[in-house]
Amino acid sequence: MASAQFSKIPTGSSSITSACKGSITQTVIQRIEATGKRFTVRDIGQPGLILRVGASGSLTWALDYKDREGKRQTYRIGTPKNYSVKDARDEAQKLVGSDPAAEKRCKKLAETMAKQEKKFAKSRTLRAYLDGKYRRRILDHRRTGENTRNLILFSFEKILDQDMCTLTVGQVEDIVAKMIKDGTKPQSVNRKRSALVALLNCVFRFLLFGGGCCAHQSG
Repeated sequence: MASAQFSKIPTGSSSITSACKGSITQTVIQRIEATGKRFTVRDIGQPGLILRVGASGSLTWALDYKDREGKRQTYRIGTPKNYSVKDARDEAQKLVGSDPAAEKRCKKLAETMAKQEKKFAKSRTLRAYLDGKYRRRILDHRRTGENTRNLILFSFEKILDQDMCTLTVGQVEDIVAKMIKDGTKPQSVNRKRSALVALLNCVFRFLLFGGGCCAHQSG
């Protein structure tokens, strides 16, 4: 968008149908007409402020600037329906000296990563693993596999849907302590705890080595 490409905003009441620059006013905006091609009107009242005209005549305020690497960037501010000329200039003034396009990309990337992490977290729960890889690779090949699955499901219901990356030894021990307090026999407590530990060890080995999780263990 070199300045040489912009002629002066036409005076009078003639329509504006091509790239130009000058002091943008509400009257100037009303004179802009759609041509089937996109063009830009640059404001001299605020450095970097432009009004982008779409092929259909849509109007969008934006900040045109160079980032720290000297690359030209365009950051959308809003439309004339939401931003008057003064509002657009004020907003552009606030953004001058920063890199809003990069900040927007970083924010979008962070939001995308957060969504992905939330999705991955759901796949890292005890329940998901118990009904997924652990069941297919281990439990389905054991005579007591279904009993082991049910034992974990009913004994550790409180932590079944928790991301295993956030699971602590204290949480497991609290559940075990409650079993003992409720009168569960020590032999039964040990069996339940062993079943859970075997699953967690399998998870650890799978994540660490990428497979081969404890398929040699007996049922």
